[in-house]
Amino acid sequence: MSAVIELALIGCGGMARRHIAGLAVLQQTLQGLGRAPAISLSAVADPDRGRAESVADEAQALLGTRPVVHRDLDEALRADRYEAIDINTSSQWHEELGLAALEAGRHLFMEKPLATTIAGATALVNSAARRARVLAVAENVRREPVNRLARHLLEQGVLGEPRFISDETYTGADLIQLTPWRHRLSSGGLLLDVGVHNADTIEYLFGPLAAVAGMLRLDEPVRRRPARSHVRSAAFYETFAADLPEAAPADAHDVLTALLDFQGTAAGQWTNHQAAHGAAVARRTLYGSLGSLSLPADRSGDEATLSLDDGRVLTGAEILQTVPAWRLDDLEAAIWGAPAPTSSDRDFAVTDRNLLAIEFGDFTAAIADGRRPEVDAAGGRRAMAVTLAVAEAATARRWVTIDEVEDGTVHRYQDTIVAEEE
Repeated sequence: MSAVIELALIGCGGMARRHIAGLAVLQQTLQGLGRAPAISLSAVADPDRGRAESVADEAQALLGTRPVVHRDLDEALRADRYEAIDINTSSQWHEELGLAALEAGRHLFMEKPLATTIAGATALVNSAARRARVLAVAENVRREPVNRLARHLLEQGVLGEPRFISDETYTGADLIQLTPWRHRLSSGGLLLDVGVHNADTIEYLFGPLAAVAGMLRLDEPVRRRPARSHVRSAAFYETFAADLPEAAPADAHDVLTALLDFQGTAAGQWTNHQAAHGAAVARRTLYGSLGSLSLPADRSGDEATLSLDDGRVLTGAEILQTVPAWRLDDLEAAIWGAPAPTSSDRDFAVTDRNLLAIEFGDFTAAIADGRRPEVDAAGGRRAMAVTLAVAEAATARRWVTIDEVEDGTVHRYQDTIVAEEE
């Protein structure tokens, strides 16, 4: 393996711009720590040459060197110089492109969701294992300092015995969420695209789920072009805003609500309402036998509130008094600029690029050390299985176990995705 991993980025939309910003933070952080660069963005690829050239220009401005521009993944693979591939396309292409990269012997950094069906995710899991390649899935929410701290509080028993988790999101109205494909069933839909973040974070905090019951709805079958997007990451997609249609059909469900069973030891509820009009709400609350922890909206930069039965209500740095030894690892601490931060940055762009820097740092370390990344192929499939289990439960009108979705036994809802793809 070369001293510096050469990376080819595939798909030059808004997510690619975010990845480049993350790579720039990682590069600057390693330099500040006196460490050699671990990864180099050597190429970008997109069938739209204009987009690819624009992203290459941005990479040069942020990283100091201009990547080679390719038309697509096949052309990049034929160049036979890139050790790792970073896939940023719409979800419906993840399985096909991911398998091509892995079977060509490349390590893979994949945007979530890993695929649109469990069968597709399993194909990627098996290919990565067979080829002994690192496959890391971009799950960023768990890596926020507030969620690292929340998990430590649970592990240290500050909340007592975990008993209940409530995860709620209400947003979206009838607006296009960044790109029209997110509203199409053939791409897995908005609930899969967004829901895997919630699913991964719920299990990261409270442990493995056993089963779910749930329902789905499609409230907005037509999405409108927003005059001003409410999505925090919208600034990265402004370059492409002129390409949005005035209206776009939506055939993927936009409301998910579920009951959660954590192997009989705890319970929960999860609502992801991506067609909610009026007040926008995003909150996650953990309840234990000694108190509760209220977590802020993901990537908002806000802090948690710890409420204990002894009457204490603690926020921010006060919470650290209950776990004074807690620290982030060296790279994460350097990226956030503090060993024990209690929140991310209120500027979404800062938080977003920091989280991606952490993800890329973990990816490159996994390649160098021959270990699994924090969220590997199996982890990405697991988040999909939890999300799709709600859809399968709604379709079957019964409780569905995560295992029977993850092993492919239950797939009736996913069959509708496959039908749309065909």
